[in-house]
Amino acid sequence: MKPDSHLFRREAARLTATLTRAFGIENLALAEDVVQETLANAFEVWSYQGVPEHYAALLTAAAKNRALDVFRRERTARKFAPEVRRFMDLRSSIDRRLAMRRPSITWRQGSQHTTPPPGALRRRTGGRSSLCTTC
Repeated sequence: MKPDSHLFRREAARLTATLTRAFGIENLALAEDVVQETLANAFEVWSYQGVPEHYAALLTAAAKNRALDVFRRERTARKFAPEVRRFMDLRSSIDRRLAMRRPSITWRQGSQHTTPPPGALRRRTGGRSSLCTTC
């Protein structure tokens, strides 16, 4: 049996009804998204391998598992959202503090850079060569 549009239209309606019955009408949009993703993946695989014998059961199980994954992902996001928000606020405040600081010039012999940055020499020495570091 080859996958065709009739098969997928029929199965899309059946899967949407099954998921809506299982997860409630308030999750209809989620059910439609999950069904579309499940059928797209099935069409891709079945184009090469052919439609399996019990395709309806496979599609139902795959769609239910995808919906449960979405619910788990949302639950995890809600659980860790305050911590992520605090981390992002802390990071942005650190970035602001670092942006306000003047850049410091440091040069060590044998580091990655073998030459000092431009302008590091002869800055506060009145023309004499020395390394100038600022904090």
